[in-house]
Amino acid sequence: DAVVAKVLDKLKKYDGKDLKIIANNLSINKNRNYQTGEITNYNVSMPFEIELYNLALQNRVLDDLLAAGIDDINPLGYKLRDENAAYDRAMQAALQAAKSRGEKIAAFYGRALGAVQTVEDGNFASHSPMPMRAMMEMKMARGVTDSGTQVMVPDHIDYSFTVYVTYSLR
Repeated sequence: DAVVAKVLDKLKKYDGKDLKIIANNLSINKNRNYQTGEITNYNVSMPFEIELYNLALQNRVLDDLLAAGIDDINPLGYKLRDENAAYDRAMQAALQAAKSRGEKIAAFYGRALGAVQTVEDGNFASHSPMPMRAMMEMKMARGVTDSGTQVMVPDHIDYSFTVYVTYSLR
């Protein structure tokens, strides 16, 4: 297909370290005139994903896709390259914060923290980073409405971890 060839040609300039294309299934569907049952045409689609490892290139890649004729771009998603490392760092920070907060509360009552009784991971959902609020705030700050075409990349993505720790008191 000419559009696919154009897309691949536009994206080949990006280094393989910056971008990876993942092709999904080719789908061919018949469109019928429901009154006569006659096939009027076919709808052909081939969804694919692009993993972009350099967020600074996001706007350029989107411009290239649009220039190549791509007219349906699903919402952008963000994920961490090494989610386990981020999860471990966030968990460690949460555990330290829980201990610090517990020590302050215990000291308020003239007590000290004893042994840890329970630890519970409070993250029941996906651990995917969520930049939507940061992106919305950037749009509002720049006066771009939802109907605008400008796409902005967040300067950072927050990753949080919730932990519930129960200590005994001494």
